[in-house]
Amino acid sequence: MAALDSLLPLCRRQAPGCPDFLLREALRHAAREFCRDSWFARRTLELALEAGVSHYDLVPEDGAEEIIGADAVEYRGQPLQPADPRLLPQRPGRPSAFLWLPPATLELVPYPPEDADDLSEPAWVSVIVQPAPEADSVGDDIVRQYDHALADGALARVCALEGAAWSSPQAAARHGLLFHAAKVNAKGRALRAHLPRGLRVLPRRFA
Repeated sequence: MAALDSLLPLCRRQAPGCPDFLLREALRHAAREFCRDSWFARRTLELALEAGVSHYDLVPEDGAEEIIGADAVEYRGQPLQPADPRLLPQRPGRPSAFLWLPPATLELVPYPPEDADDLSEPAWVSVIVQPAPEADSVGDDIVRQYDHALADGALARVCALEGAAWSSPQAAARHGLLFHAAKVNAKGRALRAHLPRGLRVLPRRFA
């Protein structure tokens, strides 16, 4: 995780005089919006299955993040398909599909039966995350590739403040467009990286 304060230098020159606490809050807001709109930040969680249990509350590994979605589940080397709610009511059996229930619950369809005797192998869940509301850090993967985008999102917010010494509608609009373009770019990259067969990884080819 990277501290939000590490992004402050990217903002200060474009909003001279803006207090750091306002920039920090704007960066946090931008990071949450970026993750929510792009689904770029993914984490893989190990999920231990239990006999007779269909619903599982998911908890992020890092307390500075919160889970906002699940886009893939794999069990015993096979991807589970997104469930159609019309398939319910539930029934026991080997899980073959999953359903995301906000704010952070995963439902398996079917669910492991009460007499299941071999649940030693976990399921793997690809979840979408965003910084928690009070987080002072953001994922390294986001900062590494989209640090300037987060700065643009923050600047669009603070430059739109009316009456402030650093306010500028033109700068707010310019940074807002750059931020929007970065979100669209990140969403496209996230979609291309999401393979239809769950969490499998393609081999890297070298020229």
